[in-house]
Amino acid sequence: MNEFRNKEEQGAMSQVGFRSGKEHLTMGEDRKSEPERQKELQAQALARETGITRDQALTLIELLGTDRSSLLREANILKNRKPGSAP
Repeated sequence: MNEFRNKEEQGAMSQVGFRSGKEHLTMGEDRKSEPERQKELQAQALARETGITRDQALTLIELLGTDRSSLLREANILKNRKPGSAP
């Protein structure tokens, strides 16, 4: 179990998505492997940061890997693409 030295450290760690325990997992997520959970967390963060959907973020991670600058670049292109334009 991860213990925090103080409330400030706990608050800082929760802001970057670190949590102790399984309280943040939804039904079925506790059965996912650690790499799957990490990919899901990264997709959620990318979607929140750029305004694309979680599914779009997961697709980008599958295509590009986990390079943050590449993911941000492509997510912003995807977000700014006009509806109906060619992919």
